[in-house]
Amino acid sequence: YMGQRCQVDEQNDIIISWNQGKLCFNHLNGSKAGKLIFCLKDLTGPEISITDVVINMENRYFHTGTSSGQILVWKYDTSKKQLHEFQGHFKAVSCLMPVKGEPDLLLSASLDSTIRIWSLDTF
Repeated sequence: YMGQRCQVDEQNDIIISWNQGKLCFNHLNGSKAGKLIFCLKDLTGPEISITDVVINMENRYFHTGTSSGQILVWKYDTSKKQLHEFQGHFKAVSCLMPVKGEPDLLLSASLDSTIRIWSLDTF
């Protein structure tokens, strides 16, 4: 998980890129294509990597999966305010996905061979 990663969020017209503890959000299309929305640094310690990212624009959150199995919930702005931490995976989070039609649910998969559904209204 040490290399640069990126993900396209077509619904919110954003491309997200990350490397270790740095995360950047950029506009995807139109006249602002490629322009930086904001970047955050030092979201994780040196021994923990970000493995996946998903935005929940309805609640103004973004979620990061980590190499240690945690899922962190952040405020979608430049404050670096962590709102919550879900624990339940014992190996790296390999995938995060919103549950279609359910903005208060988040699905995660892990290298520990489990899939979990998290309720975002628990914090």
